[in-house]
Amino acid sequence: MLQVVNRGYKDHLERTINGAMPVANQGDKGTYFVDYEVYFGTTLSFNLSISVSQNSNILVLNGMNWSDLCISSGDTITIVSALQDSQGGDTITGTITVNFVDGNEAITAGSYAFSNVLVSGEFYVDKAPEAIRTNLNLIPSTQNSGIESLIDSTSLTLQETNISAMLVNDTLLLDLVGNNSGGGLLDYSIKRIPDTKSGRARNYRISIRYYWWLFLSNFESYSFDIDCTTPYIETTFFPTWNNPAIALSDGFKPIGDGNSGFRNENFNQNPNNFIVNSTTWTDGNNTIQGFDYSKPSFFEIKIESLTGGGFGSNVGFIFYNDINNSDQYSASQNNNKGNYSHLQHTIFTENAYIPTTSTPVSFDSFIGENGEKVTASVKSSITAGVLTIEGSITPNQLFIDKFSDLNNINNVFCLLARTESSNFTASNYSDTVNMLCWRGEAEKYLPILGEYFETATLNDHADNLIQTYL
Repeated sequence: MLQVVNRGYKDHLERTINGAMPVANQGDKGTYFVDYEVYFGTTLSFNLSISVSQNSNILVLNGMNWSDLCISSGDTITIVSALQDSQGGDTITGTITVNFVDGNEAITAGSYAFSNVLVSGEFYVDKAPEAIRTNLNLIPSTQNSGIESLIDSTSLTLQETNISAMLVNDTLLLDLVGNNSGGGLLDYSIKRIPDTKSGRARNYRISIRYYWWLFLSNFESYSFDIDCTTPYIETTFFPTWNNPAIALSDGFKPIGDGNSGFRNENFNQNPNNFIVNSTTWTDGNNTIQGFDYSKPSFFEIKIESLTGGGFGSNVGFIFYNDINNSDQYSASQNNNKGNYSHLQHTIFTENAYIPTTSTPVSFDSFIGENGEKVTASVKSSITAGVLTIEGSITPNQLFIDKFSDLNNINNVFCLLARTESSNFTASNYSDTVNMLCWRGEAEKYLPILGEYFETATLNDHADNLIQTYL
């Protein structure tokens, strides 16, 4: 049997989210983990029993097939507590060697001296899974807990085909197989954690460090339904990798987990207590209307807390290409955009650790499809209850080339500030908001010229000189 025994999150600052697991504990960046108990066995009951016939070597499992427990030919069944009938008269103990399995019938090495239905007791096979495959999605395409991405109607697939030798506390990286399907994954791993059931059940933790996938404006409508922003994970453990028909699977979609906030909305559904007072841009000397794709752009943002409360010790900075042409991020009959990666295609730029101490932090964006990137330098400070975020965004030449192309219609960018109150508590994810500070088209702003004086001499006619001033 396979079951989820625990799950949890770390947020964008690596803080463990604990407590009652309220709506929004997922946030917009962090680590999501799910713990699985893998047990190739079960406990009998009146709903799941074994029929035995006198002088027969066949055990009939009533209620499921033997393969549902991943018990197959060649396995040795260990009986944990005696298998017996409702009166406790006829019993089977010890071990059972399975010679052949066909559906719910198992042909064993020995025959039995009675005919009865066994309804109590526990048995299992002591073996380790050889492989794992997990599919996950944060943006299902439907409202009914589906796992398919709206990007390409598939899902991210992670796998590792050799986990049987893992010891407790061993960790292996998983492999990404197939398309990104919109994913914003940073890293992903499997760790063997302490066994349960007195060592009979092996336990594993799947950890996924990610960015939220719903930053694009086109995805806003999906944020209003918690079913669509809740993580969904479907995991399968294989006793033998080359026999996919024998496996334990579980689809897990936690109720109430997820990010309820889009832009300017509190992650935990509480009121947004922040307001952006102003956002200004300059080219280093003169005011401009927004981000200049052709050279360094300088910005200053001022944010105020409406409640008069303080700000957290770190501010998050987010800047990205807000792609508005769905053909550029979703697969269709006319294209194959299934390998869309939110981090790459939007040239996503983010840093969660910008201290409110006027200390500048420099960092690069993710690399775009053709090598495009920007470098940001950002600092923040608090004066008289107002948070000031200022810095610069500098493009590389490949970035300049891309957005100089007149055929590029996806030139809208977003600048967000991830703010939180000073009374943040990880048990309720209080007052964390992605504030929209600016959204607009990237432009190439021409230099602003001041007054210019120079003496010029013009020839009006061959014998007439006119002197003027410009």
